[in-house]
Amino acid sequence: ILLDDVSFEVEEGWLVAVAGPTGAGKTSLVRALIGNLALEAGKISLDGKNLDNPDQTLRRRVGYVPQDDLLHHGLGLRRTLEYAALLRLPATTTAGQRSGRVLAVLAELGLDRQAKVPVGSLSGGQRKRANLAVELLAQPDVLVLDEPTSGLDPGHERSVMTTLRELADGGRTVLAVTHSVSALPLCDRVIFLAAGGQVAFF
Repeated sequence: ILLDDVSFEVEEGWLVAVAGPTGAGKTSLVRALIGNLALEAGKISLDGKNLDNPDQTLRRRVGYVPQDDLLHHGLGLRRTLEYAALLRLPATTTAGQRSGRVLAVLAELGLDRQAKVPVGSLSGGQRKRANLAVELLAQPDVLVLDEPTSGLDPGHERSVMTTLRELADGGRTVLAVTHSVSALPLCDRVIFLAAGGQVAFF
């Protein structure tokens, strides 16, 4: 059993930390939320509608940022986002609209000055925000992140968590798996999973 009777509700604009010991089911919860792990029972709803509905419109409202850095390190950040926009945005989007969306995301995440910098030359915190930028291109309502601060020093960790706080304050719902106790005061709620995939605290 990976997750056992996990039940919680999250409101729009909340930043929620998913915490707990190794093996408690944090990544399994993330995989379930984004549809990569089938449920034996229960359901996941967004605005009262079941996310398992064959209509993928709802699924597109949920963005996912994995723990691993998936960006090409040799490309400049803006070029990287332009390629990502070709894949993420509807086929009817014009080149001008794509470019505008890329610039808007760079500004939103404070990465304007790094637009021409190769991804591999960005700092750890900037690279985490660059991965986040790829998901923000499609303007999801919900963001799910698997350990967005792993491997970062305390300064960069604070910077990334502050960015997530600002995204939540802007109206997005953000759920982030974290091992960082110092990040918890920035969050509206904490889901603490215990061994066996059970909710010990919400």
